[in-house]
This record gives sequence, structure tokens and C-alpha cells, in this order.
Amino acid sequence: MRRAGLALVLLATVVIVMTMTFQWSETQLPVGANTNSLSVTGVPGAPAPLFPRGHVLRQPPAPAAPLGNFNIQEGGLATESVESRGDFAAELGGKSAHELLAFWLAEIRARNDPLKLDFIGDTLARSLRVTSPDSAGILGQIGQLILDTQNDDYLRWRLVGILGEAATQDTLQLLLDLVNAVQQQDMRSLVLTQVAKAAGSLQGGRYHPEFSPPLERAWMAAGVDSDALQVLAGSIAAVGAPSGLNVLFSEITKTGGSVNEFQKGADSKGWAAFAALSSVRNPSVVPYLDAELNQSGPDSITTAAAGYALANMGKSQATSVLLQWVEGTPTDVGSEIRNWFALMRDPGSVQMAQVAVKQSNFALQGNRDSLQNELATLLSHLSRNLQPPAIDKP
Repeated sequence: MRRAGLALVLLATVVIVMTMTFQWSETQLPVGANTNSLSVTGVPGAPAPLFPRGHVLRQPPAPAAPLGNFNIQEGGLATESVESRGDFAAELGGKSAHELLAFWLAEIRARNDPLKLDFIGDTLARSLRVTSPDSAGILGQIGQLILDTQNDDYLRWRLVGILGEAATQDTLQLLLDLVNAVQQQDMRSLVLTQVAKAAGSLQGGRYHPEFSPPLERAWMAAGVDSDALQVLAGSIAAVGAPSGLNVLFSEITKTGGSVNEFQKGADSKGWAAFAALSSVRNPSVVPYLDAELNQSGPDSITTAAAGYALANMGKSQATSVLLQWVEGTPTDVGSEIRNWFALMRDPGSVQMAQVAVKQSNFALQGNRDSLQNELATLLSHLSRNLQPPAIDKP
């Protein structure tokens, strides 16, 4: 059972192939058409192979951007002075969202001035963040423009990007609606990348829990074979609302309470939910993860999942929760210590762990020794990374 626990907590470094989209690789993986594999990378000293069999998650291909084919004329905005560009930006700031969209459409169809198009598009995205009586109307218009295949792909592509840049609950909902409405695979892939971009937005210097409900609904509606699972799960984790984390944990525990049961019975939604926990950064969910960590014993899937999420956060308040759990656990959790604390990367967490080794009372001395050894290994790696490169003498 403990070996099974080690296998799950070793789901460490997730390689991001596009914003919030994960791809894993394993030994002895089945390879199928239109699929990419889940890759588990071990931390130093981890046994390999981590899994006797692989699990493959579908994901959309990376979108290929269409060409703009601009017919750039002399005397465009790029040739203007900084003051003139500032005046143009100020002029745009006085226009309504409808006026900006009409201006943008005229400019993108003329294809004369890419910088002017960028200025208008950026201002339109900012305008969409401001709720107004006609907000629903303009979003409906943008949605129709994207769905209309009579419009060229470059125009539709740029409009999808403006929705992702705006990053509001309404633009996110429109993007989620478009995921299943657009027919072209490249356009659908782009929409998914913009869903992830919007979900990860920190507009106003904060996380946006209001983004979680539409993402949760999309997740619940997604089939087990959907290629959107990784983006949806990763986006829920990036928002980091307790309700969203609860949806992911519910998915992870569908096959039973133990790590072994998860490994044997989890489907693609379960694996995508677990993998997404590496993207949790919102400190407001630390109390939720604390409760899940302490809900059951070391061999439970909730403990493995909560520890994995906390270890990846890179925040001292998350490390504090892990330390309290290690200090109070009377059984050997050396594998969890090695794999969770190997992910520490903030100075506050490292210092906290050093103090714990020296001053805290551990329920099992062996766990204190394991933490001390992991700290020594981690600090040794950091020391080597800080050394200047060797210079060969002539």
C-alpha cells in the first residue's frame, strides 16, 4: 500500500505544453492517434518506472496561427511619435465597446496597420471588462463573428484572443460556449488556450473565484474522452476556489478512498483532476487542502492529492500545513517527505523546515530524520546551482 502511495505522490513535474495544458510521459505507454500521454517525472532518488502501465489523456493539437497578410502602408502608427501614439490611445479610450469593435473590424479588414489594430484590440479588451447595459449584446456579436466561417480565420482568431485578454466571467462563459460550438479543430484549440488564459488572469491583482462556477459546469458536462479535460481541470485549479477544488477532489475519489484504488480504477477525468492540482496557487484554498490532508491516513488518495497540491504551491503557508502533518504522523512517511519537500522553492519554506528539524517534536523520530536528509539534499542541489560555471583554461 505504501508503495502505491509513493507512486501517486511522485506525480511531480508537469510539463506545460500550452498555457495550463499538461502532457505527461511514462514507460510502456500505449500510443494512439490524436492522443498525448500523461508524463510523470520523478524527483531525485525516485524509483523508476513509477507506473507499470501508462494512462493516455487526449488533448487538442497546438493551434497554428493563420497569417494576417498585411498590406502595410507608409505613415502608419509605427512611424508616429510617442506623443501621437498617446493621443491615439486617449482617443480610443473615449469610445464605447461597440464603437471600438466597429473600428477594429474596419481596420482588420483593411489590413493596413498592424500596430493600430493592436491598440484598438487592447482597448476593446479593457472595455469588455467594464459591465454596461449593452455588454451582452456586444458579446453576442463577437460570438457570431467567431462562429461565422465566412469571416477569415485571422479575424476570428484575433477576436478569440481579445476575449481571453478581457478575462471576465462573461467572456470566459462565451469562450466555454465556443469550445463546443466551433467546428474547426485549430479554432477550437485556440479557444481552449484562451479559456486557460482567462482562468489564470490576475486582473486587479487578485484571483477570481467568480470564474470557477462556469468552469465547474463545463467540467461536469465534459465526457471522459473529451480533449478539453486537461484545460478545464487546470483552469479550475488555477482559479483555486474551494468549490472548484471540491469538484476535482470528488472526481479523484470516485474510484475509492485509497491510492491503490485510484491507480487501478481512475479514468481520464480522475487523472486529469489529479494532474491539475500542481497548478493550485491561490492561498485561500490552503484551509481546504489542510482538511483534505488530515481527513484520512497516509495511504488515502485525498492525502496524496492534498499533499501534492500543497507541495506544488511554493508558499510558506502551504509548507506549514505539510510540516504539521509530518510532525504529527506516528507512522513512517519518508516517501511523502522526500517527494513533497523536494518541491520547495521559496526561502520561507526552506527556513521553516530547517527550524522544524531543530525545534519541533516529531511523533516519529524517523520522519524528522527523513526531513533532515531531504533538506540536506535540497540545499546541496541549490548550492551547486549557484556555483559559477567552470572555465576551461587554455
